[in-house]
Order: sequence, then structure tokens, then C-alpha cells
Amino acid sequence: MPHVNAAVALQICVLLSALPAQYFISQRYGTDSAQRIQMTERIIASWSSFTQSYLSLDAWADRLKLWLSNTRNWYYGEKETKIGDSEAETHSYFAESTHVRSPKPGHIQFSVGQVIVHKRFGYSGVIVGWDEKAKAPAEWLQHKYPPAKQV
Repeated sequence: MPHVNAAVALQICVLLSALPAQYFISQRYGTDSAQRIQMTERIIASWSSFTQSYLSLDAWADRLKLWLSNTRNWYYGEKETKIGDSEAETHSYFAESTHVRSPKPGHIQFSVGQVIVHKRFGYSGVIVGWDEKAKAPAEWLQHKYPPAKQV
């Protein structure tokens, strides 16, 4: 006698439920084969949507993260959020201006979103922002730029 594990039992249940499902579809939605095919496709689509929404570990993890985030916001309230925003402002660097700078000054060479290729090293990058005066920690500026370029 063959050994029946959980996967085999599930396959048998699916196969045995196929006949009643076909009978139900044919009785409920007529004998026209096009209608039955369309209804079968709808059932399969809704089943796959159900499995992606409720039987997926990723979906449950996303729901849990959202629930924890909402709970944290409810518990700490807006005060914690405002503290986080001011903390982000004090630690923001690199072309993160609080106001729109449009049109850009004529002496600015690049535009935001422009892809550039370094002439000497050949690497490519995307311009994410610009500042006329660098907004970065002093130690970083001293490390990256010689004193002659620091203004």
C-alpha cells in the first residue's frame, strides 16, 4: 500500500472536488461551453488572487508591518513623528533643499535626473540634486575636497 502524505492527500482532494465544481458550473451557468469556460477562468483568477492575498507569507508580512506601523503611530501620536522630522532635517545632506529652486541658475551645469559618465574613471551616475553651497558635514568635505576647492 502506498504511503499517503499531506501533498498527495491535497492532490486527491483537489481532483475529487473538480467534478462537483464542474457540475455546479454547468448547472448554474448553462450548457454553453463558452460561458462555462469564461466562468471557469473567472474562478481560477479569483482563486489565484485569493492565494496571493491570503496564503502568501509576503502578504502576511506586509500586513503585519502595516499594522505595527499604525499601532506605533497610534501609541506615540504625532509628537514622535514631528521629532523624527526635525531630526531628519538636522541630518539631511546633499541637495535636499526645503524650497523649489526653479529655474536653475545659469552657472549650474547639470539637471536633476541627468545621467553622467565620469571622464577619468568611467563610472556612471544620476544627478539627484544640486546645491550652490555644499550641505554636508565638515569632516566629509575636508576628506573629499582639497582646501583650495572648499569655499
